Amino acid sequence: MGTASVLFLATAGLLVGTLEAAPADPWQFVGTAYTDIRSASSDDDDGSNRGLEPSYGGGISASRTFELDEDRVLGLSFGTSAERFYDAPESNRLLFDADPYLAIKLDHGMLRELRFFGEATHALDDHDWVFSRGRAGSALRLQLAPRNTLQLRVRGGYREQNDADTFRGYDQGEFLLDGTYNWRSEDSVNRITAIPYYERRDAEASKYSYDEFGFRFIGRHNLDEKVSLVLRANTFARDYDNGLREDDRLRVTVGSDWDVREKTTIGAFAGYERNWSTREDADYGGPVVGIALTQGF
Repeated sequence: MGTASVLFLATAGLLVGTLEAAPADPWQFVGTAYTDIRSASSDDDDGSNRGLEPSYGGGISASRTFELDEDRVLGLSFGTSAERFYDAPESNRLLFDADPYLAIKLDHGMLRELRFFGEATHALDDHDWVFSRGRAGSALRLQLAPRNTLQLRVRGGYREQNDADTFRGYDQGEFLLDGTYNWRSEDSVNRITAIPYYERRDAEASKYSYDEFGFRFIGRHNLDEKVSLVLRANTFARDYDNGLREDDRLRVTVGSDWDVREKTTIGAFAGYERNWSTREDADYGGPVVGIALTQGF
């Protein structure tokens, strides 16, 4: 049993007494199904990347919040999902997740909320388990101005790889520092989310260790009450230790989300992804498209 599996069970056990005593909202269930083109990594001993591959998958999650008192909320989420690749079966994954958090309301100047969270993931391929990962961190949310918020987050984690059935040297510690800026117009028709971040991965083998600086952007414009246009852009620069490899990636998509009915959304997108790499087998680019159905229960 991996590190994340232990964290998953320990989290559930520690929270049982608290959850039974706390008034709670009903469980919320969300199911997803999708098909798209995305990057697929192969778990071989040199960590090569297959580039863009057609895929499909889906999952279901259950979440619930518990009001401990007027200033503290406990949240808990469990989920399972699958992603499968038509031409890259070695990248197929079945994932199990658990994500608890504690949110504390603040009212000190710009300070609005302090949050502590954990994440546990256990991943399997078509033959055996691939990795287990545990993460924990905290986030501080600030109200900069009306309709303007900033969240500062720090997160640490550890990933344990199944060396026997994949490859050695990929066990790694993680450190992430990011900021999330949210803005919306007065009529809520337009929304912007911008996320600069820095991430450090320290792997058992130095060839898998790297520093990454990146930026994510989401812009949303509501055409009416049911349909919105969505622009997404992601970019990062990743430098591996000892100058072994450098990757620079850009992904831009434009799409729409259609609220077909209450709790049912269909999203579609088209765009382009390009990864420039000093390793020939990791240098790729091409169009990406996708469609997804989200259903709440």
